[in-house]
Amino acid sequence: MAIEPVPLELPVWEVELKWRPNHRPLSTSEMAGAIIGTASEALLSRPFRSNRYTDPAVLTRHPRARSLTVETLFYSSAKTSWHRPEGARLLALYGAERQAYRLTIPADIPADRFEVVRVSFRDLDGHGRQRARLGLGTGTDFRILGLTVSAADGVQTLTVWG
Repeated sequence: MAIEPVPLELPVWEVELKWRPNHRPLSTSEMAGAIIGTASEALLSRPFRSNRYTDPAVLTRHPRARSLTVETLFYSSAKTSWHRPEGARLLALYGAERQAYRLTIPADIPADRFEVVRVSFRDLDGHGRQRARLGLGTGTDFRILGLTVSAADGVQTLTVWG
């Protein structure tokens, strides 16, 4: 069995969720005079409404963490609060530290895409003692995202993420 780390992007510390698209933003010269200077002016002049969700703890751990902008076609009233759980969900999904590995294992071990597998990796050190490697000594759950079978070599290569 062989294991190789796969590089991933840094976590996200900020999510901008854009919603309720305005397919025809207006300039102030195209608006009625009564609208200029009101809250409606800002809504009519922008292509989207948007909300920002941040997690400063991610930025503390990863000073080069990135921002993510998600444009949606959700079209609902500003009074509904659907965007709060969606923003929190996206921040939790992309803000967590993830690991990915490429594993080469015998082809006779059953595996399929999107299955959850537990990966543990121990190696022998210079004195012949077993040592946990890559933080996988006790086993960590991963999801199989890629699967390539080489029948001629009798191995399969899994790309796992978790």
